[in-house]
Amino acid sequence: MKNLIPKIIAFFLLSASLTACSGNSYFEDENVEELNPENASEEEPENSAGKEESAADENRIYVYVTGAVNKPGVYEVHPDARAFEVLELAGGLSEDADTESVNLAKEVMDEDVLHIYRIGEIQTETDGNDTYMNERVGSVDDGKININTASKEQLLTLPGIGEQKAEAIIEYRNKNGKFKTPEDIKNIPGIKEGVFNKIQDSIKAGD
Repeated sequence: MKNLIPKIIAFFLLSASLTACSGNSYFEDENVEELNPENASEEEPENSAGKEESAADENRIYVYVTGAVNKPGVYEVHPDARAFEVLELAGGLSEDADTESVNLAKEVMDEDVLHIYRIGEIQTETDGNDTYMNERVGSVDDGKININTASKEQLLTLPGIGEQKAEAIIEYRNKNGKFKTPEDIKNIPGIKEGVFNKIQDSIKAGD
């Protein structure tokens, strides 16, 4: 009987040791399973945020505002913005602004230059050229820009017409003569159906 007692004690100690090891293994596996979902969830917000920023960039355009405004500069707006909305961002028109020099309701495009004349600015630049001034008044009265006589600054007020296109229009008519119809402006590189559709109601091809 005395020889059995040490064997019984050894058996219980061995059983207790095996039970403890099995418990530790269970908790370790459980911790691993809990960490994996957290690691996976941390990556998703970063990817979705990147997609949102990319989409936001595609839905913005930039317009350069110059002339008689309180805060000239480049402004970021939505693609369907109108001239008056851009001018609000630029602090509004200054007191000496010629309000008839721009169509406040026109739709602006990316890379547009929106120039606001000051009162008397055109007269000073043309040295009192009455013929030119009469043509300008006529274009304001009927709401259209004469592409055969318009200055670079006037052409820049048209939607989708930047400096390069305005200079190309002037160069074209100097080399080839006056435009016979407004549609002839599509002969200018870079002015296709999309741009023409935006400006056709704002231009004419007069003498």
